[in-house]
Amino acid sequence: MPTFTSSRSNRRTSQVCVNPVRRHVAATVFCALTVTGCASFQGHQLPPVQSLQPPSAETRKPSAAVSLHVYAEKPSTGSSDFMQGELDMLRGLLDAFEKSGQFSRVSSGGQGELNIAVQVIAARTSSLPLKLLSLVSLFIIPSFETDQYRLSAKVTLDDGTSRNYTLTDTVTTVYGLLLLPVGFFKDPSQVTEQVRMNIWKNLILKMQQDGLLSANAHRLSEVLPPVGTLIIAKPRGTG
Repeated sequence: MPTFTSSRSNRRTSQVCVNPVRRHVAATVFCALTVTGCASFQGHQLPPVQSLQPPSAETRKPSAAVSLHVYAEKPSTGSSDFMQGELDMLRGLLDAFEKSGQFSRVSSGGQGELNIAVQVIAARTSSLPLKLLSLVSLFIIPSFETDQYRLSAKVTLDDGTSRNYTLTDTVTTVYGLLLLPVGFFKDPSQVTEQVRMNIWKNLILKMQQDGLLSANAHRLSEVLPPVGTLIIAKPRGTG
């Protein structure tokens, strides 16, 4: 007597065989994602600025009005995330200017003795083939992405003259299975904040080196005596 095999039972048997394999692969990938770490590293394209030389007691500090615009070359996140990043940068920029001790007053927008228009172009680069290779190897092979910050600043004095500055630095974040312990010491958010803060400090340092932070530096009327003033110099050796 011929025997007949149900196709439905065959499909059930194949599903029973395939499902454990899928679950095993999914569990393996989940475990790899769970224990995969990431660490960020500074590009060190700018010298580290720990502190700035304080102004002398005779120097009158200028007021500063700061504006910031951030642009992304290839925005990969939503507009809300991008706007939040711009607000975070503005807070860090204002914080660096206020804590530098170089200004009598720092405001966001408006007018000051120094009007500082800052533009930051943020660009992220990564390798898609390397990311796929890292995924296939369950993150044993690391992948990375680099965030570059290019700053352009125009400092306009109250007499209409201006100076331009350009600064660039990077943050490279590496993802991999072996980076889990390193991530505790190289947290991406902290390293990014350190790089941005160092960019702001380098901008202030360059302004200081150019003499823009002395309110008297560009006010000749406050440096030179009024017309008709007689200046008598004492001879040397006299009391």
